[in-house]
Amino acid sequence: MMIRTLLKHKTFQLILSPALYLVILFFLFGWILTKTDALIYGDDIGRSYYFFTQYLSGSVHSGFIPWWNPFMFSGVPFIANPITNAFYPVNWLFFVLPGRTVYPIIVIFHLLLAMTGMYFLLRTIVPEKDRVSAWVGGLAFGLSGFFMARIYAGHIDMIASASYLPLVFFLFHRAMSKRSVRGSIIAGFVLFFQILAGYHTMSFLTCVAVGILALVYMIKERSIKPIFAVLIGVAVAVGLSAFILLPIQEFVRGSIRTFEKPYSWSSYGATKFYEFGQVLSPFFLGDQRTYTGSPPNYWEHAMFFGRVCAILAVYGFIMAILTKKFRGMPGAAFLIALFGAWVALGGNAPVDLQKILWQIVPVYTYLRIPSRHLLLFIFGAVILGAYGLSRVRNRLLQFGLAAGIIIELIFFGRYFIEVSLIPETRHDPALIAKVQEGNGLSRILPNFGCWLPQRDAIDFDAGMTYGIYSATGYDSTLLRNYYEFIDAANGAATPSILSQDVQIPYLNIYSPYVNFLNVKYVMHIVSNDFLYPGNGQYALVRNAEERGYRLYENKDVLPRFFLVPTVTVRDTREEIMADIRGGVDLTKTVLVERKNNPLIQSQDNCNTVSASSPVKVVHIPRIQ
Repeated sequence: MMIRTLLKHKTFQLILSPALYLVILFFLFGWILTKTDALIYGDDIGRSYYFFTQYLSGSVHSGFIPWWNPFMFSGVPFIANPITNAFYPVNWLFFVLPGRTVYPIIVIFHLLLAMTGMYFLLRTIVPEKDRVSAWVGGLAFGLSGFFMARIYAGHIDMIASASYLPLVFFLFHRAMSKRSVRGSIIAGFVLFFQILAGYHTMSFLTCVAVGILALVYMIKERSIKPIFAVLIGVAVAVGLSAFILLPIQEFVRGSIRTFEKPYSWSSYGATKFYEFGQVLSPFFLGDQRTYTGSPPNYWEHAMFFGRVCAILAVYGFIMAILTKKFRGMPGAAFLIALFGAWVALGGNAPVDLQKILWQIVPVYTYLRIPSRHLLLFIFGAVILGAYGLSRVRNRLLQFGLAAGIIIELIFFGRYFIEVSLIPETRHDPALIAKVQEGNGLSRILPNFGCWLPQRDAIDFDAGMTYGIYSATGYDSTLLRNYYEFIDAANGAATPSILSQDVQIPYLNIYSPYVNFLNVKYVMHIVSNDFLYPGNGQYALVRNAEERGYRLYENKDVLPRFFLVPTVTVRDTREEIMADIRGGVDLTKTVLVERKNNPLIQSQDNCNTVSASSPVKVVHIPRIQ
């Protein structure tokens, strides 16, 4: 009797579903938490995020906030970088726990959030006593290909942000159905946390899904009131997050994201119709290592959420029409899934909806890889699948179908969970010691692609860990001024952004600007090393053929800073870039755009300003 009473208690029912999710997640990930010498495998985790979190936590422990990162790209904003996510409370775990422990905890927490949010949402459309359908739907969303394949990719911020989609959607749905301003404020507050989680494309897609739901409500009720619930919530979220959105926006405005790019850039990575076969056979085009489908890789097109769940989604769609429930949540779910799939197809669709949006919606000019809209396809399809499962009246059959979904998704998810060595263990200690030896303020230039295996000697972002200054890095928001300078130093008249967008272009090491950039060490891959064994300017200082690279020391490197006698004023930045392409000697003059210096602005007829007084340089030692 006591057990039966306990099972019926609302509080117990409220915590039972998340507790069961947690059991499965610990079954999948718990073994990683016992590893003391390994990191959950995720390419971007081990190649980039790990070093960002180390630099953030190390700086805070040293007593200062790292507003600026001097170790990448000759200096770049740090806190304002969208990768950092320093104000997201979950990431504060890095201040008290080692990264190898925090990353699996973050994954577990956000998958639990995705599942639980979907469970609460599905409880609004399945019969009150049918908790199985809602619970299985939550599991199907959290263990879907969008999340699990991205664990292998290391897209930790995308996973974190996308996990909020069901909960935010549920709260806006409740606010619209109850006409509750308080509900809209609560929904906006949770959307605020989704924004803090990073990767704002996911927040945008969440707003798109909520907007489609509002549209369905407006048509159903013949009223515009539902949209006001959305606007109130979005205003709350944007207002609360303005303190981080404004500096991020300012940073992005100064980054390479502002280059004008053709539609082909935005449509890169579109899904093809036949790839939707993954819904029934997730690996028919290969797995994360052997994928042969559309570029760029498997995880950008992973869309599996269970064969049984996919079949039930079709059944749920049919039943929603037959029972005249289509004008409610099932109809919204169908439209969301349709929109996600349609945009994901890009130019492969009969009507290119993505291009239409690219032409009329400014946000879409910044978005790349349309297949990321598959999140909406999976979200809508899982809602229909859970609804279809709830329409199965035979309880034995329903439990059998639920068990089938659970089993196949656990096996599918397990396929992407691996561990790797802590990044420092794969680095070359001899290389690091050599660069640190008497390095002072000079820089290193790994002059090869950041995707090549030679990066194992020292990851492009690892300078933040070792205190090594680099002229490049691995980040898609590097500063545009710096990127354009490298292009001009190479003599390029047009931007190379379509071929390099996560690091600087390969630098012509015979350019005098290599010296100007304070590059003392240059790494070359052995298979493309035209310097070996060196020349008058470059001396071979480490020949690591077993690792596939050689390290050269630049004998003509200039110091980090020095004084020049004149300032040369140009009316436009194009003229400045032309000067650099022409080989202007930056040890003799500094180039300034007239509008950027009010003192020079007043000298309308003056193109060159000479130094009129001596300057004293005072060195301030670093605080230990």
